[in-house]
Amino acid sequence: MKRVLYGVALIVCAFVMPWWISILFSLIGILYFPHLYEVIFVGLIIDMLYGGTIVVHGVTIMFTIALTISLYVLTNLKPSTKYYCR
Repeated sequence: MKRVLYGVALIVCAFVMPWWISILFSLIGILYFPHLYEVIFVGLIIDMLYGGTIVVHGVTIMFTIALTISLYVLTNLKPSTKYYCR
């Protein structure tokens, strides 16, 4: 239930807050929740609202690429708790 509420709050934050606050909340969510794929959608929203410098077929995808790489790296860096359970 916490993850659903955080995902909804993150998407609303992408529409209401400045881009840097949405990025900060996305990174915090990636560290707290496992496999928080909602950040890719948040990256798309931020790219559509604010634009960027990387353009593919007329669509800017700078924040989407950055959040996808962050999701991959931070998910693989943090230790998995399933191996430590007895």
